[in-house]
Amino acid sequence: MKVGQQGQHVARVLRDLIARGIGQAVAEHIVEARGDKPFKDLADFATRVDPRIMNKRTLETLVNAGAFDCLVPKREQAFLAIDDIVGQSQRLNEDRSTGQGGLFDDGTPEPIRLTQNFEPWGLVEKLDRERAAIGFHVSAHPLDEYSGLFKAMGVWTYQELEAEVRDRGGSARKLAGTVTSRSDRRTKKGTPMMLVKLSDQTGSYEVIGFSEEVQAFGAMLQPGANVIIGVNADERDDGISIKVQSVQPLDQAAQKAGKFLEIELDDDKSLDAIRKQLKPGGNGRIMMRIAREQGRKLYEIDIGAGWQINPALAGAIKSFDGVVDVRLN
Repeated sequence: MKVGQQGQHVARVLRDLIARGIGQAVAEHIVEARGDKPFKDLADFATRVDPRIMNKRTLETLVNAGAFDCLVPKREQAFLAIDDIVGQSQRLNEDRSTGQGGLFDDGTPEPIRLTQNFEPWGLVEKLDRERAAIGFHVSAHPLDEYSGLFKAMGVWTYQELEAEVRDRGGSARKLAGTVTSRSDRRTKKGTPMMLVKLSDQTGSYEVIGFSEEVQAFGAMLQPGANVIIGVNADERDDGISIKVQSVQPLDQAAQKAGKFLEIELDDDKSLDAIRKQLKPGGNGRIMMRIAREQGRKLYEIDIGAGWQINPALAGAIKSFDGVVDVRLN
């Protein structure tokens, strides 16, 4: 992220935190401490914030939301450095209050060292942390890892469904979606109904389910769940009405559909870490391609068939250093 973008990203995260009512005083303090001079690194941040205002929980929220992505290569490293940030900020504050120096001779703060020994967060965990921090996903959509499977599974995007309904007046299709919220109500007759909001990579949409659907699918349609949902959609005067017909957990559907995992690397340093992630007993085939430089193939490793492959595995492998791309087909 460029320096010019850093301020915009941090400011956006802080605005989102304020909008959720989380630490408005803390967010305003960080904005004031930054001023028109971007933070150089975690040590510079620790030097300029007041530990009496900043606490560990708020730092965890900021890291999970991606506010330090411009300063630290990996969020996992920033998260593991939180105690050091708090400790250094407290020491510097105490030194200032007693008139002692807490900086190097050239006026720079003592560096905060980042550990290289950490457990990578897969994409799912990373996005879950973002959603918990600010209520939505910042860096990607939870369905991104499944996109290579959707065509084989007969899954449409919401944008495609919307266009077909506008053209034909109605449609029955399968959609993929991440549940963002759910509202349970009663009909005029007193029977249960649910309004479920979901999103895919093309937009957000709402589906309705009545007594039978609530009983059959309600447990699967909880906020944060990724699902394949069969729907009937009709055009109404006030927009598109979508009624749920069937629901299946996305991981379950993807496990059946996924047959081939391609892993592209720019070196072989992470091969051992990847090997530890692989589990036999499935119907998937795995191929690794290691390139010396972009566009030039060095060698291929065909691991063969009989492996359990799914988007969670793809996301975990994609987080390793040296992994360029992971495709699940």
